[in-house]
Amino acid sequence: MTSWWTNDTSIATASNAQVHGVAAGSTDNLAEGEISTSGFRQCGQMQGRPSGPTNVMPVVNITAPAPTAVPVAQAQPVSGKVVGDNEVYIGATCSPEGKVNPQYNWSITQGSDQVKLDPNLTGGPTMGIIGIKGGSPNGVIISVTCTDLNTKLTSTAKTATMTSQQPGSLTIAPPDNTSEKNCTVQGNAGCETDRSFTYQINDTNGTAMAFAGLDFWDYITTGTQNSCNVSSYSVTCSGSVTSGQQTGNCDAKAHTGASGQFSESLSVCATVCGSVQSGKCTGSCSTGSTQTWIVNGYPITKSLTYQCNSISVQ
Repeated sequence: MTSWWTNDTSIATASNAQVHGVAAGSTDNLAEGEISTSGFRQCGQMQGRPSGPTNVMPVVNITAPAPTAVPVAQAQPVSGKVVGDNEVYIGATCSPEGKVNPQYNWSITQGSDQVKLDPNLTGGPTMGIIGIKGGSPNGVIISVTCTDLNTKLTSTAKTATMTSQQPGSLTIAPPDNTSEKNCTVQGNAGCETDRSFTYQINDTNGTAMAFAGLDFWDYITTGTQNSCNVSSYSVTCSGSVTSGQQTGNCDAKAHTGASGQFSESLSVCATVCGSVQSGKCTGSCSTGSTQTWIVNGYPITKSLTYQCNSISVQ
């Protein structure tokens, strides 16, 4: 064929055996040229003009970078309110831009027990994915198509794979520092041990939850052994509180950084620890405590052991 064209160049154009989509819709593709004929009696060449239907479909693409995980939050065991973040957003575009009147159709093709779609964002290019239950890695698949409302043509689907992450554990990330110094407790001289480090929030699969803005708070309960005579603790939300006191009123001061981490500081000041000599407390004692962290609404328990020269966390 030596000539190529379409009946509607606003829908598609054609040249050199290729059809180029311009806008969603339907038209005809045509070609023309000399066709050789054969037979017992040769008739040379004849003019040919074949044609066929051409449908230009809209194409949907997920906006990069698409989220790879969504956090899960639950009601606080103490206050009963939902805390923290449990929604991420994913976007899509429908092409050719400016040539379609798109309606976006979002669905969950896998993991509907782990996430749900934001009901306030139906039909638009942005969808909120709400975490409702932790799941296995890459256990959620979100699908989107776009339909041109003018032609009623619908694109093939594009998908994004995600993980629904529920807080399950805390691991210590560097730096992790311990120091000892003289102190005063209730007017009496003593020695103090301080430990400061960073916690990384992990999900129930042990994978880091790299989300900023997750709520956290803690409370501490003293065990049966308390030879350090610890009577109060410094916790996230309310400063110094007595053993076992629970509080979740942290306002805006207790939220994770971008990598899903937060700082922790533990200390013990006791008269039985003596005084600092050569950088170390001279006495000895041991107090066992249970620390409960509420991370995005989920409790995570740590065992603390306060001693004159160390504070262990398990």
